[in-house]
Amino acid sequence: MKIEILTQLLKDKKDESAYAYIPEKNGKPVRGKVAVVFQAGGKVYEYKGDIHDVAERLGLIPTVNHWDEAMKVINHFANGNTTHIISFSELSDTIYSEGYNKLGIEIRCIYSYSLEHHTDEYDRGLSEYALIQDTEDRW
Repeated sequence: MKIEILTQLLKDKKDESAYAYIPEKNGKPVRGKVAVVFQAGGKVYEYKGDIHDVAERLGLIPTVNHWDEAMKVINHFANGNTTHIISFSELSDTIYSEGYNKLGIEIRCIYSYSLEHHTDEYDRGLSEYALIQDTEDRW
C-alpha cells in the first residue's frame, strides 16, 4: 500500500485534515515506521510496521488473520483439491511447515513474486499456492 492510500483512508474515515507519512532520519526514510497525524496541528503518532499493518491497526482496512488464511489454503489441499489457490503472500512459511508437518503434504508458493500486479483491494500482495505431488513439481 502506498502512503497516499493510507492518507486517503485516514481522511475518509477519521478527519479530512489527517495524513500519514514515512518519517526520515538523516534525510532517509525509516524502514518499518509510519507517522500519522489525525487532525491539523495535532500530535504526530509513530507506528512500527509497514503501511498495511498500520492501516489494519487503526481499523481502516480489515485485519488479515494469517493463521486462519494459511489454514484455508492447507485445508483446500487436505480435502483432496488439486487446483491452485490464491491467498496472501506472507503465508508461505506457515503453509509449508504446517501442511508438511501436520498432514504430510507439501504445498509451495509457486509465484513468490506475489503474482505481480495481483493484490487485494487494499494492495496487499497475493500469491498462488500449489500442491507438490512429485519431484518434478518441486521447483
